[in-house]
Amino acid sequence: MKRVDVKGTGPTSAKSKKKAPASKSRAGKGSKGAMTSRGARARAKERQRAKAVAAELVATSLAAAQLPAAKLPTAEPAVSVTPESVLIDGKRFYAVAEPLGVLCSQPAMLEAPDMVVPFFAARNRLTLLSAREKAGKSTLMAYIVAQLSRGGDLWGSPTAPQKLLWVGLEEWIGDCARRFMRMQADGKNVCVVRSLGSDPLAQLKAEIMIGKPSLVIIDSLSRFASGMDDENNASVVNKILSPLVDFIHGCGAAVLLLHHGTKSGGGYRGSGAIGAQVDVIMEMVEDPQDPTQRNFQARGRIEIPSFSLRYNAETASFDHLGAGPSPEAIKEKAQVDLAHRVVEHARENPGNGSNAIRRAVGGRGADVDLALKSLVTAGTLRHLGRRKGYVVATA
Repeated sequence: MKRVDVKGTGPTSAKSKKKAPASKSRAGKGSKGAMTSRGARARAKERQRAKAVAAELVATSLAAAQLPAAKLPTAEPAVSVTPESVLIDGKRFYAVAEPLGVLCSQPAMLEAPDMVVPFFAARNRLTLLSAREKAGKSTLMAYIVAQLSRGGDLWGSPTAPQKLLWVGLEEWIGDCARRFMRMQADGKNVCVVRSLGSDPLAQLKAEIMIGKPSLVIIDSLSRFASGMDDENNASVVNKILSPLVDFIHGCGAAVLLLHHGTKSGGGYRGSGAIGAQVDVIMEMVEDPQDPTQRNFQARGRIEIPSFSLRYNAETASFDHLGAGPSPEAIKEKAQVDLAHRVVEHARENPGNGSNAIRRAVGGRGADVDLALKSLVTAGTLRHLGRRKGYVVATA
């Protein structure tokens, strides 16, 4: 039989048809690979250009900062510096420092503090007045407010009638009103705040900004800072007092903040951050010989000499007695009073140890320990050991 080989229909043609798609597939893969290769090269070029731009930015920043490249840590973010500002971690900062010469050229900066209350408080300053409970802080401040509301002479300094704000958070409002009436305060110039509400600082700001008083009395710190759970904790104290002080320094008024003193009578109660925040610390102590006399010692950013006042119950007034005891005399008196309390406690509670004595007499633990040591050395007390504690020595 004669074999007929028709093109496109024989075995050879079938194989060719089967291989054609494979050939087409290989051609397609080759074209796609070429495109992928070109995309990779394009991306590589983009990365190179980005690196070049970043290097140029870093070089520009270093040149502006005039820093050698070797001193720029590789782990730190780039810092962009201009004469007016600096870019740190993506945030731009501007210098706020003022040249001393500019400050000194302003007369207001060189003026002495304006003492709204002689010996006590200056405008745009915060004074902390500390004393033992019921020692007469509120009575003294009420007398000052009454005098300033009428105007006239206050301890040798002439004053004009002025507006005053009394933030009475500790006593019943009726007691406050009767005291002001007895001291003949001008009812139009004295405003009284019973409560500062849930946001004491904001409400105090509103009272001062609206009323514009020349003097503000806050009675007392513990009631104003109701959120201050621990007055011995510096971070808690700073959180309360820092925004208050920042506002007072520009409010236009003098502010007196009343606070309780320690049991030993040797300063204010609580953390040292309280004294660090205020401008003046004023300590008031009772005179040991005269129950109507109060001695004052001040320290702080304003120089105020020690002085004494005497209360006249008949006229409900305070007389200025001039210079008071020296700081050394006040410290010596505090030591004597502490030693007396330690001896009395040991007489009534023989056998108590140092911890129990510290809790009972109050004051700084180091001061109590020093008093115990001095009394034992002097022969006033005997220490019978850790278990038997201290007893009063018999003659």
